[in-house]
Amino acid sequence: MAEKKESKKEEDVVYIFTPYIGKMKYYNKPIEWMDKLCSDGKVKREVTKRTSVLECRRNSNHCYVVDYTEDRV
Repeated sequence: MAEKKESKKEEDVVYIFTPYIGKMKYYNKPIEWMDKLCSDGKVKREVTKRTSVLECRRNSNHCYVVDYTEDRV
């Protein structure tokens, strides 16, 4: 399995290629957030909860929650 690691602003993203599934990316996906109104009229989104997911790069609906602590003893 070949891995390519790129870094973003807040989290690290790992792109994984699997022969039968295609290109996937592993990252901490925001699942809960709060929208706050700033004084200049813009809306700022503050993420309150994230989860580790493996997501298809072509279709973001193909998303699988990954929990590595479940495999560790």
